[in-house]
Amino acid sequence: MNQTLVLNGVIYAIDFDKYQNSLLLIDLRKYVISCEVLNNTILFFMKNPRINIQLISTSFEFYFEQSPEAFMLGQVVSKSLISYRTHKSIHFNVVDNNDYLPCILFTKGLLLEEILIYMPIQKLLYIRELQYSFFNRSIDQCCICLDVRDDVINVHQNQYHHVICSECLLQIHPPLCPICRQKII
Repeated sequence: MNQTLVLNGVIYAIDFDKYQNSLLLIDLRKYVISCEVLNNTILFFMKNPRINIQLISTSFEFYFEQSPEAFMLGQVVSKSLISYRTHKSIHFNVVDNNDYLPCILFTKGLLLEEILIYMPIQKLLYIRELQYSFFNRSIDQCCICLDVRDDVINVHQNQYHHVICSECLLQIHPPLCPICRQKII
């Protein structure tokens, strides 16, 4: 997964794996991103990091009163705009919630070390998404939306081949197979 970080007009492509936690910690140490002393503007964008979250965008403007030593640790606190879909709107791909949640930049000297973003919590959706993330995925046609997708899951993990894409799978309540009405794993 690729995210974009812009610091003082310089664009960085940040690699980041999928996550399932309600706190998103992005380690930036390997990119050696250096801030200026007086004027710093940071923009951070993350598109579709999870099934229910469409966009995370963060903007910071900050400065140091004096040039920090290389060993000094610091924090810049702001808010992130999180655009996400609730359980009822995932299948229709409609964003129905926008929240401003805490976001913290961690610095060491003038180097940007990490970004911590608080995520919206939707317990049931989160638990089901985590459960299904361990199943094998393949390219096939979803039996609900009829789209050919690369994230379909065999819901019984057997030879009957009842496959549903991850977005539709999270919409099914109670979790019964739409083809045979057996319980989904």
